[in-house]
Amino acid sequence: MTEIIDNLQARIEEAARHGWFGEVQGLRVSLEAARLKLADAERNTRTSATGPVLLGLPITARADNNITAVQARDTD
Repeated sequence: MTEIIDNLQARIEEAARHGWFGEVQGLRVSLEAARLKLADAERNTRTSATGPVLLGLPITARADNNITAVQARDTD
């Protein structure tokens, strides 16, 4: 993502040198979106490093429609 941001900054400078102001505006929008995405990814990396996510076991009924003890314990 940082490479994309660097590339967008270079493209903005080039477009400004050539007087392509509409292109500059569009690239600035893309640059801001890339910065927000990078910040979001960094934030998610910091918060998700706490360990595995426990999803539990699915509950299924046996042939006699009773739930097993292990499954009942997991639903509490």
